[in-house]
Amino acid sequence: MRLKKHVLKAPIFILSFLIFYSCTVTKKQQTKHQKPKGIFVYEAAELREEQYRNIKGAVPRLRAMMCGKFVHQILTKNEEGVIKYETWHTKDGEDSMMIYQVPVGDPHKIGYWIYNCQYLTSLPDNPVYQTFSKLEAVNRDTIKAVSYEVPEGFKLDVTQKTAAFKASLEKIEWKGLKLYNGGSVKYYERQTIIKYNGQSIMKAKELEKHKKIKYVINYSNVEMDRILFGSRYYDKDKKFLGGNNPDQLFKLAGIHPNLY
Repeated sequence: MRLKKHVLKAPIFILSFLIFYSCTVTKKQQTKHQKPKGIFVYEAAELREEQYRNIKGAVPRLRAMMCGKFVHQILTKNEEGVIKYETWHTKDGEDSMMIYQVPVGDPHKIGYWIYNCQYLTSLPDNPVYQTFSKLEAVNRDTIKAVSYEVPEGFKLDVTQKTAAFKASLEKIEWKGLKLYNGGSVKYYERQTIIKYNGQSIMKAKELEKHKKIKYVINYSNVEMDRILFGSRYYDKDKKFLGGNNPDQLFKLAGIHPNLY
């Protein structure tokens, strides 16, 4: 069963969220041509598979894969019947949806966090969605991602240079952040060293146009250059009914090593 989506919301981890990434973990891994200015890195060399494989530790590696600048894409079929991902646009065709997922904080002090931001291209200063997400290892192959609300009035300028970007986070009281939506959690299971499949716990949900649906699971599958996300639906007996075709967050840029 295919169910049409009526609300756009990347599970940032979002979507929760949540791709084209970031290059490395240390400054030593910077390429010579890279300029230490903004937080995003567009050089293709920084998005290669070995960059991810060289990151030590499952949690920092998954965070690196999740982070970057993304564009929201949906599956489309052309006149020849070819199905492929294309950039999603608003009905008037003027806007597309961009997603930033940026590493924040010192992992040695507060753990591994990500800032998640979603906005329309015509309104870059007015995010439609913001959260922080914290990654924690459950066991060798499982990582938990918990989403938190950003402080009231908070808005992070991702166009800043790396030093200014870090400074803008210093006043945040990380331990005092409230859980997003009462507790939005995803569990990511390692499939390979550079692929993780994540899903939320099953939650009760009522859909007016689909009376049989009583439960939903949101999923997001993370690869080094994209995140696929969607939902699966279940009846009152928790029997699987179907789901929608996954949308895609396609990574346009990685993250500067200075932010790791």
